[in-house]
Amino acid sequence: MILFKPELKKNIKSFLDEGGVPSQFITAKKLGGKLSLGVFSNLLKQMNAKVKLDLYSVNLPLFRNTMLIGIDVIMQGNAKLIGCCATYNQQMTQVYSQLYKHKTPQVSQQAHEEYKATVNPRATRKDVQEFIITQERSEILKTFVNEAMGVFKKHNN
Repeated sequence: MILFKPELKKNIKSFLDEGGVPSQFITAKKLGGKLSLGVFSNLLKQMNAKVKLDLYSVNLPLFRNTMLIGIDVIMQGNAKLIGCCATYNQQMTQVYSQLYKHKTPQVSQQAHEEYKATVNPRATRKDVQEFIITQERSEILKTFVNEAMGVFKKHNN
């Protein structure tokens, strides 16, 4: 949609969203300026994304019924953010993604002593903390993979 008055965008977008109509806006000023293929290319990409169309696809016959999973962990204060994504279509162009927040666990003296008594008598508090982190993150990944498999099955059966 070409907007001559950008201040109207909020109301127009709300109206279209309520009706379930995907929309993309560009200002008349932008169209009146120096145009390039990049402006229209970006507009097309945004419109395709909103209607869940693929911009590109690759034929990978050896990877039929395959899901690619990506995971990244970053620091945010005392917590870590764990970003997970998984492909769910045959062209591997549509993804399911989730973001999880994982706080660094505190290890009590009792937990440290129990770990030393049952697992490793030389374990430090840091060793116990790393063990707990591994267990908790494994549960997060297990949850994500189960959810992603559900999405994959829904789109491939």
